[in-house]
Amino acid sequence: MNTLVFPELLEAKIDNLSILKATCIKFIYMFRNQIPDHLVHEFVNKISDFLKSESQVNQSYAAACIEKLLTRRLSNG
Repeated sequence: MNTLVFPELLEAKIDNLSILKATCIKFIYMFRNQIPDHLVHEFVNKISDFLKSESQVNQSYAAACIEKLLTRRLSNG
């Protein structure tokens, strides 16, 4: 995840290749429980940038993903 998905989200232009970025956000949404607790903050910070995207799909995916990341259970219970 850190080598394939996160680098795509780190690109400065959030509207460049919007379909690929939407897919990356959806991937994080689907596999959020496998993200280590210490990385959740980084993912939320980066995905929050997509709330300002021109693509409504990216805005929607980002909002849903942030919500799920913030409400997920910690790995230690």
